[in-house]
Amino acid sequence: RVDASLSRMSVLADNIRDAVIFSLTITHDKNLVVEYISAGVETLFGITPEQVLTDYEHLWSNIIEEDQFNIMREIASATKVVRPLNVDFRMPGHSTDYRWFNARAFVRHDKSGKLVWDGVIQEVTVTKSLEQRLRDSEATLHNIFQSMISGVVVVNQKGEITYANPSEVNNIALERERIHTV
Repeated sequence: RVDASLSRMSVLADNIRDAVIFSLTITHDKNLVVEYISAGVETLFGITPEQVLTDYEHLWSNIIEEDQFNIMREIASATKVVRPLNVDFRMPGHSTDYRWFNARAFVRHDKSGKLVWDGVIQEVTVTKSLEQRLRDSEATLHNIFQSMISGVVVVNQKGEITYANPSEVNNIALERERIHTV
């Protein structure tokens, strides 16, 4: 009955082609072992589950070196306090500079006391691109407001000033001076 349930779960996971379901074990001597990886690894990374299960270096070696360090630091930190893992990483892209991925996993102890990370990897390149475009747009808007000759004030629903550009700050200062001199 347990084997049948595991088989059904494996079939379900393998049918999710735009994500990778995985299970990693951290052995007592601090080595990482991939215990399970779904067929989504072929769609996302172009390598078979068998290749990763035999040697996870097939996957690891494609991750940008700087991000490998960040992943290992995050795993070490999450392992130390036994908390969920959430880390972004990059791989070289085809039409873009990088493809971005996010790995999330929950941790548990198996029967022997080893830490097991059960999680999912999804591509987040579009999200990262949109986040960058939003940051760029906010910076452009900020620069426009900062350089305007006319004063600009942004007020929230409570009537509180949440932003005033330098021209408006100067106007407010002049108004205060006039009020005090009258």
